[in-house]
Amino acid sequence: MKKSFLILLLIMTLVLFLHSKESWQSVYVKYLDSIFESRDTFLNPNDELVLIDLDINGIPELFIGSVGRLTSPINVAITVRGGKIVHLKHKGAGISGAPIESKTRFHIGMWAFSVQDSNIALYRGNGHYIFIGEDGTSGLDSWSSGLFEIKLEGDTIYTKQISYASGPNPFNVCDGCEAEPEKYKLGTQSVSRTEYEKGLKRYFSRLEAVDSGAVSIDVWKVYDFDKGKVNRQKIEEFVRSYGR
Repeated sequence: MKKSFLILLLIMTLVLFLHSKESWQSVYVKYLDSIFESRDTFLNPNDELVLIDLDINGIPELFIGSVGRLTSPINVAITVRGGKIVHLKHKGAGISGAPIESKTRFHIGMWAFSVQDSNIALYRGNGHYIFIGEDGTSGLDSWSSGLFEIKLEGDTIYTKQISYASGPNPFNVCDGCEAEPEKYKLGTQSVSRTEYEKGLKRYFSRLEAVDSGAVSIDVWKVYDFDKGKVNRQKIEEFVRSYGR
């Protein structure tokens, strides 16, 4: 009788523990509701919200940032562990991150995580999965673009440069100006344009693109900047639209 009581007690304790933890969906809804209600100054109508499962554990990470031209700072990079918000860190290379301007101090930019611009994708090869994001800048005088392997381990996002290219803006070369030369790299090694193109072709030949399940939405669709009002329904719809 005593043994049966102890087993029942353990089962009840486990059930209560499991129900005490909030779902990641409700945690994100509350978090987004709070930052919009506080009218945080980093929010911009053109910011993008992204849900993407970088460590493929069933719980997507949440990113918010600007997909700009010269810089695209990431201002929110979080995940949920045990029903609690965990703020993510970054180590590695990037192009359009703006550590001075952003709250996360990421060197890689939001451009690399943009779902709407199709800049991040999931690939499968040699029995493993890998996320690859394209980061870059685009200005009046020049452009740059880089591909990065992206992985999440613990609370840290690691990025490794696959390739880099830059050059002058072909539509804005002034008379008498010396155009910026084109540059190409595979990894961190400078190469010719031909070597660059062949190297990328070899790199992707061993990979197969698969659906990442990532979803995104513009900030202006969930927050009315003129009225300072949150659209709670849109936030919930966005969070629950993730179904990987």
